[in-house]
Amino acid sequence: VANGLRHGAADLQRSRRAILNGLHRVERALQGYDVLVSPTLSVFPPAVGEESLELLRFTTLWDLNGWPAISVPVGVSERNLPIGFQIVGRPWSEALLLRTARVIEQAHALTFPPAGLAPTG
Repeated sequence: VANGLRHGAADLQRSRRAILNGLHRVERALQGYDVLVSPTLSVFPPAVGEESLELLRFTTLWDLNGWPAISVPVGVSERNLPIGFQIVGRPWSEALLLRTARVIEQAHALTFPPAGLAPTG
């Protein structure tokens, strides 16, 4: 909060303009594509209690522009941590994202419980 109080309305306006310009550039770059795929995270999840801004690297843009995105588990690391595949679509393309996610889930079905979950049955 203290950091935010040091900035005035002009700073806020410049920041907002920079964000909107960046979003417009991304939108232009993605014209002609149905979906964008990327890793969900750029690093493995930190231990409980640790923080890492790197966790937001591939998701923040979609949070800012409101485009739908979904993360699909596609495997686990050597440390038994989940590895996700992020699929991003244009506004109102949720049905396409869900269909795409389902295809990926079927191709990379995890045949064992994710880390931390005990098998049932």
